[in-house]
Amino acid sequence: MKKNFLRVLFILFVSLSVSTWVGCGNSSNNSDDAELSDAEYYEDDNNESEEYDARIIEISGEFDDDLYVCESGGFKIKFPEAPEVPWDIVETDVGDIDLYSYLYELSDAEAYMVAVGDYPDELLDKENPYELLVSSREVALEDMDALIEDEKQFEVNGFPAVRTYAIGQTDNMYIVYQSAIANNRLFQIMMAREAAYPSTENVSSFLDSFEITMKK
Repeated sequence: MKKNFLRVLFILFVSLSVSTWVGCGNSSNNSDDAELSDAEYYEDDNNESEEYDARIIEISGEFDDDLYVCESGGFKIKFPEAPEVPWDIVETDVGDIDLYSYLYELSDAEAYMVAVGDYPDELLDKENPYELLVSSREVALEDMDALIEDEKQFEVNGFPAVRTYAIGQTDNMYIVYQSAIANNRLFQIMMAREAAYPSTENVSSFLDSFEITMKK
């Protein structure tokens, strides 16, 4: 399983009833860029790199015993080891959304992921949060030609959540996908494995350890 494939999955997961994607990336589009000198380009690149590095430090978690605790993200979970933490800015018709991802590859064929994104309040139907989570799941898995085998609704620390078992028939990818909404924050947690579901033991260790530390 290649890391660029994992990133593609996360960009798909950030969709939450957003009608149109404009693009994604960490740099802004500026029509005046053509007028910048080489020195100005170099300075801008350095500034963006420094900002990116500082943000990664800010959003990264730390281990407390066997739990990975991310205070800025508002969650804790049992990663086997420290995850990779990329940050993307997704441009949408309703404004930019910061997407923070936490990626861990157990092997070439199995990976664990958490994505965190804050959405404008006007996008959130707080009267029907489970419908919103199911809609998010549908968008996340639609390009995989997913066969849904099981799905349940429950709560994580008092917040609505949905867990789905699905087979991505396009890539023979077996997915255990969980999402939860806390205030205006969408959490998306996924375990992906080629050819077979992650073991029951691994699902319990990872997904069942997920906690939301935000207050209502």
